Amino acid sequence: MTVFVVDDEADCCDDLSSFVRAIGHTVTGFTDPRAALDAIIKEPPDVIITDVNMPYINGIELFSRIREKNCRAEVIFISGKAETIESINAMERGVYDFFIKPVDVSKVAEALSGIAGLRAAETGKLPAHTLAEAVAKLERIAVDEVTFSPDDFPGPRYGEDIGIFSERMKAVYRKLKKLREYPNTPVLIEGETGTGKEIIAQFLHYGGSLSDERPFIAINCPTIGKDIFESELFGYEGGAFTGADPKGRAGKIKAAEDGTLFLDEVTELDTGSQAKLLRVLQENEYYRVGGTTKIHTNARIVCATNLAMENLVARGLFRSDLYYRLNVCKISLPPLRDRREEIAPLAVLFVKECNRKFGKTITHIESAALTRLAALPWTGNIRELKNVITNSMLFKEGATLTAADFPVLLGETPAPIAPSMRFPDTPFDLQLYVKKAADDMSVSIIEEILKKFNGNKTKAAEFLKLSRMQFYRLYKK
Repeated sequence: MTVFVVDDEADCCDDLSSFVRAIGHTVTGFTDPRAALDAIIKEPPDVIITDVNMPYINGIELFSRIREKNCRAEVIFISGKAETIESINAMERGVYDFFIKPVDVSKVAEALSGIAGLRAAETGKLPAHTLAEAVAKLERIAVDEVTFSPDDFPGPRYGEDIGIFSERMKAVYRKLKKLREYPNTPVLIEGETGTGKEIIAQFLHYGGSLSDERPFIAINCPTIGKDIFESELFGYEGGAFTGADPKGRAGKIKAAEDGTLFLDEVTELDTGSQAKLLRVLQENEYYRVGGTTKIHTNARIVCATNLAMENLVARGLFRSDLYYRLNVCKISLPPLRDRREEIAPLAVLFVKECNRKFGKTITHIESAALTRLAALPWTGNIRELKNVITNSMLFKEGATLTAADFPVLLGETPAPIAPSMRFPDTPFDLQLYVKKAADDMSVSIIEEILKKFNGNKTKAAEFLKLSRMQFYRLYKK
């Protein structure tokens, strides 16, 4: 490959250039980023390795300028510790990787090898970069024959839910992998409902392997009343308040020690709770309710929201100081409508998942169905797509999914598999809500299954793998 090395320190530029040349690449070194930019525009290389902190044009500005010129060279940053977070954030914009000085050249060699592998990959392999390509590659393709390389797909649990089939999501994936090297850095995940924010948080924690024994503790902020948030998060000492356990209790943040504390819908916290969270982020310490002993924590705090935080800050609904602390490292998940090339491969993945879960034998998806699915708005994003695929397969008996198998393509909106609703604050109301939601969902499913078997309860019970008595109890509810 052709590689440009850009570093205003001549010795560093020469040393790195010599190493890259020694491992078989054609190298040109630049100590002036302006000269490098001119050369890049004139004849783009395959890879650019650039220092971040340089005079005239720093590395991040250099990256922005070459992207403005539609140069698709892969870019690797070399940075000091002071630019670590800035470099991590640049990865979401398309920077391939970055390394901290002094540079471990073995990691540079590994990165270059990875880039060479990407460039040598078969042109027919997913991900496709346009909707037309995605549909063409999957037209009448056998579902069980679809394969994905590790560069396209991080793992069986995470890739199937969030989709790593577009350049934007591959950049997010690389950023997540790099963030795993900095476990003390808080992370903010922004994205619409259904884009997979918790799955992203899990991938950040587990790294694609569920064998990691460190704790991952999730809190759904809207379900915790402001009066009990502090005791839930930090725990309390015995006798701290009426009804408190005399022995006291550790909080969620203690349970997340050495691991990850995930706060979903963090914008639902009241300003008092936001202030307490800010102290933890700033000082890495907290007090139990009723306690006087300072407790240190090393849990990584990951927050998620489906709202635009900047707007909430401007309206005085979210603390600006907490926002700025969280916004240090942000991951923005694009809605599915902005990465339509992922719809077709995701549909295939969800078919494969349903085959495993439900014992189905779907082997094909018609091109016409994929094309029409890809044109839908998908306001519910990946979650909605997964629900639509699941609904289409539930009663499918053939081997090929056609447009006729998708009610959403026939103008009929299928009932959602899981209800979406803002949870109330009090535990009592929450219990009523959960019971009602479960009952409503059960009724909907039972009605559909009874339709399939023309009202025959015995056959419906067999289909659900329930005894007749179990089905009767469920039916009578």
